[in-house]
Amino acid sequence: MPGTGSRDRPRAALPLLVYFLPESLLRLGIALAQDRPVGSLLGLPLYPLARAIGFVGPSPESPESGSPSEARRLEDRYAMLEPLLAFLPVEDQGRLRERRGFEPVTWGKRTAWLLLVYPGFTAPAQLASLVTRGGGLLAVLVLLGTLFLAVEQIWRLRLLGRGEPAPSVLGHAVCPFAAPLLR
Repeated sequence: MPGTGSRDRPRAALPLLVYFLPESLLRLGIALAQDRPVGSLLGLPLYPLARAIGFVGPSPESPESGSPSEARRLEDRYAMLEPLLAFLPVEDQGRLRERRGFEPVTWGKRTAWLLLVYPGFTAPAQLASLVTRGGGLLAVLVLLGTLFLAVEQIWRLRLLGRGEPAPSVLGHAVCPFAAPLLR
């Protein structure tokens, strides 16, 4: 039947969603509750292999108390948030550079290029869908948000090209998670 292929695409992604959505929610819950990163079940078979060939060092000694020290918790938080810290205000990025060796220009370029390439691929498709199928207010808002992020990344890349840190509007979402690193 004509047109059935487009209806089958969401069904093909269903097994991935059935696995990744609950696992991601569980991992997020553990990370927030314990204030530590948690790996994916998909990494379990790869970890012993990585240890066997020397990519991963031996397991660290277990702490006697069972709960991580404040320094360890901050190290883990920094490791998880490091790419996103390039969205923070310039002053905060400077403090993180002094305290933790954060590289705002390097991470800024990586995040800016990622956020520029993604809208570069999706904005034309969103616009075509809006024109051909019509769309409501939500479709227009998503397109405008995508275009705004793309323009912001061009501005950030110009600053980063001069060797200056470049904050993002997305920094507002990162600030609450980075607050313990900035105290």
